[in-house]
Amino acid sequence: MLSRCRWPERTPPAPPGETARGRAADGAPLPAGTRAPGSESYVCVGGIREKDPKIAYISEPGVHRYAREVSADTVIHVTANAPWLPPGGRAEVIRCAAPPRPLCVARLLLRRADLVFCTPRADGGRLDLPMRIVPDEDPDGTGTIRALAEEIVGADAGIRFLGAVRNVVGRPVSGYAWPAPLAHFGVWESAAAPRGDGSWIDVADLRDRHWHPLAAD
Repeated sequence: MLSRCRWPERTPPAPPGETARGRAADGAPLPAGTRAPGSESYVCVGGIREKDPKIAYISEPGVHRYAREVSADTVIHVTANAPWLPPGGRAEVIRCAAPPRPLCVARLLLRRADLVFCTPRADGGRLDLPMRIVPDEDPDGTGTIRALAEEIVGADAGIRFLGAVRNVVGRPVSGYAWPAPLAHFGVWESAAAPRGDGSWIDVADLRDRHWHPLAAD
């Protein structure tokens, strides 16, 4: 899977409507939002064309995002050179059908309209989604999230995996506590109500949390 997760290289801007591979068979530019006939390429987005025809790349001030067609996951947000990772590390927020491995942290998302349920973190007290560290013997976090759901809502039925934050690190360095080159931090959602104490916080006020794109997308 790692070979499918390379950061796309830039190439010169493409004319509006041109595909990542070129133009339609008759030489005319394709309308935005269509694919080149006989290919799997996405159209150019924002005037940027990529060498990898499976990637549509979006550049915005202060953030890099791209949507990618892969067999198991979709990247919805990327932070290149993430300041909380070793030099050159990249943080990807992914949607996928099943928890990826290794899964290092399990979080539970409970919603009430635009509010999400938060509890104090054990490592400093900052409010965040309820979470548990995943032990080595539970590589996809499914046992850990069941136990967390039992604690927070009283049942593990009805929880649904949303996706994960994926750390991509070239090599482990001193002080970095997670596996390399990949480490995942999963988010599950439940429609149940919490049975213990906590705080309901507007999800818009939690934009600095790495998992935020999963709740806001």
